[in-house]
Amino acid sequence: MPLYEISEKYFEFLKACENGEIMKEAIPDTLEALDGEFDEKVDSIGCFIKNLNAEAEAIKKEITSLNERRTSKLKCSERLTEYLKSQMEFIGKTKIETARNKITIRKNPESVLLRRDFLNWARENADEFLKWKEPEPDKLKIREHLKNGGKLEHAELIQTKRLEIK
Repeated sequence: MPLYEISEKYFEFLKACENGEIMKEAIPDTLEALDGEFDEKVDSIGCFIKNLNAEAEAIKKEITSLNERRTSKLKCSERLTEYLKSQMEFIGKTKIETARNKITIRKNPESVLLRRDFLNWARENADEFLKWKEPEPDKLKIREHLKNGGKLEHAELIQTKRLEIK
């Protein structure tokens, strides 16, 4: 029986007890049976949740491992690419074509190189060359302020609940 059905039976039983529809002698045994059924189902679901969390953690570790391998391979590829480019430039070749590869040195599109003091200069002289970000609330400072008894319009501390399975 699903947990929600056990919960409904439990709730209906308690309601019937309050209304005097259940004999007092039957209450302890029935409650014990419903409690046992409920606890067993909750325990099973708890084990399933722990298993899902363990699988998720294993996947996270595997992702981390794969990302590390990926990063290592990309760095090696970048080093070899730079090495190949420098050696081709050294002897003056810009294109090599074989049956398996076509390797060419090409110019990249122009890019902008900003010197160290550009931001200060642009703030004072040409702020149209700057992007301005929208401000965002500092929730840590807001929480501290509210915890210390401060008041803020449109902000409040809330307390939520979570289910903990160990």
